Amino acid sequence: MKLMEFAFIPQEKDSTGRFERHSWTKKLADMAITESWGQDNDYLNKYCVINFEIAYEQNLILENDNDEFAVWRIGHLTTSDGLPIYALFEKNSMEGKQPYYLKTFVRGSKIFFSKRDGTKISVDPTPEEPNYEIPKYDNKKIIQYNWDHYLSDRETRIKEILKINNERITYVSIFGAAELSHRLWRQCATPQYHNGRFQWLLPLYITQANYSARPDLVATLDEDGDNYLLRTLLPPEWAYPQARAVAVNTAQFRSWASSCS
Repeated sequence: MKLMEFAFIPQEKDSTGRFERHSWTKKLADMAITESWGQDNDYLNKYCVINFEIAYEQNLILENDNDEFAVWRIGHLTTSDGLPIYALFEKNSMEGKQPYYLKTFVRGSKIFFSKRDGTKISVDPTPEEPNYEIPKYDNKKIIQYNWDHYLSDRETRIKEILKINNERITYVSIFGAAELSHRLWRQCATPQYHNGRFQWLLPLYITQANYSARPDLVATLDEDGDNYLLRTLLPPEWAYPQARAVAVNTAQFRSWASSCS
């Protein structure tokens, strides 16, 4: 279940009357411990979308017996003084729409839902934070490559980033960089969550070798039996929000991943 399928999310309008992008995340960003969430809180929006999906899969969305309201512990977000943050949803009375709509965000270990008649319902127990069931990286696996995809489907992207027009040099560069990062997995491998499953991200350093700096490309690895499949190649800035969503905090990040934000 996706967040936008579960609940209608109200959006605010700017001074021109246009809906502001991800405006619903503003209050949440103000409530949470200070962190850079990207332009228009893009990273926070992605964080919420991914963490709701994980929480729903783990049955961590609390819905009261009468379906009047629902409560979601928003990932591992906390306030600056360590209080957990929750989203409160109220039953949507509009037929044919999402079952709930987002009412507000609250913080604290003891929370209440306020009904329209003023009655307060204690939420006890509160829903738990998600458990990121990330598989262990296995550097003994062999990486399988889908060269037609990288060199044909992603040709323009790779040429723009690497400034290489020779297919053979591109091939050797990607292969060598991926195998080096695979060997250096303790410094490099970073998990992400995508399309309902965990994957691994490997930074590819082709034009320089500072493994704490921004890489040239980022490879996504999927489990493929006894091997890994290098699924695709991403611009570095695309990798950060997916990885941030399943990190309890930024201190868990590989330094290369932080450099992509």
